[in-house]
Amino acid sequence: MDIGTIDASIIQESTRSNLKEATGGSEMDREGSFWKFSLEFYSDPTVARICIDLQDRHSSDVNILLFVLWCASRHRRLSPLELEGVVASVAGWQNEVVRPLRGVRRNLKQLALDLALEPIVDLREAVKKQELEAERLQQSLMEAKFGEIGSPASDRAATASSNAELYATLAGQVFPTTHVMALVARLQAIRPN
Repeated sequence: MDIGTIDASIIQESTRSNLKEATGGSEMDREGSFWKFSLEFYSDPTVARICIDLQDRHSSDVNILLFVLWCASRHRRLSPLELEGVVASVAGWQNEVVRPLRGVRRNLKQLALDLALEPIVDLREAVKKQELEAERLQQSLMEAKFGEIGSPASDRAATASSNAELYATLAGQVFPTTHVMALVARLQAIRPN
């Protein structure tokens, strides 16, 4: 759920707005619990910065990271084969839709600053909304297709850590321990055992 390299107040404002929509009886209220979980989880500016860092420096898909944490929040430990299936199913969408929108939005940010033209700012905001919608659609697909995967697990924190480390390994990365610990702490804060 990349909101880009913008300041934390914009991340919080955008996430609060979407969380309000998600819980206010709007169209988003029909969306599944994965989207609602993601909005609540990501609303913490520290989490948002960690997710963006994992995306930009550790080649991770934030939606997959959120998915493995959502599974853990539901006491579901993922196997390598299950997670490989999730990653494979959304790779095309990430590569062909989400990343190009993200690239356009990020490029427009600098152009908006350089040229100081309101229409460029408006265009960037429109692209940002489309990027967020693409992220939401990806999550809807993931929940519909993989919402019931994983083995039952009793310790949510250990499961979250295990699922995150499994994703890092699958991505050929090592996530910083402090990042994983902060994500697990956030999970425990919003969904205590």
